[in-house]
Amino acid sequence: MKRILTFAAAVLLLMSTLILPAFAAPRFLDVETSYWGNSYIEFAATQGIINGYPSGDGRYYFLPESSVTREEAITMLYRALKSSGDLTSTEDFTSTYQKQLDQHRISGWARSYVAYGLESGILEESELPGFVGEDGNG
Repeated sequence: MKRILTFAAAVLLLMSTLILPAFAAPRFLDVETSYWGNSYIEFAATQGIINGYPSGDGRYYFLPESSVTREEAITMLYRALKSSGDLTSTEDFTSTYQKQLDQHRISGWARSYVAYGLESGILEESELPGFVGEDGNG
């Protein structure tokens, strides 16, 4: 997990060095254009690294003050690698790690990302027990 956090920090540093275009309106309902992190959030959304949370009317929330779950972190890492062309494989390893994913109650939407992390060595199986909290959330 330390490797994920280290990589995520590196991605954020990289994003902070890029000049980003100004957008006329915020992409997310809860992120004003004046919000300090708006340009980073917009960059990550434009690159397909983040999607946000659906509002029910076709628009999305970002929830900028919420903690990132481990499932979300590995998803963003996968998408950042994909966006930069640095994925080692585009194969879906979900079936290879089905037992571990089931055992540790990995959410359906996150399974292919977690499986990629396991296959590529970003995650170790020993890190999975704490991947999903007692409430069933990652």
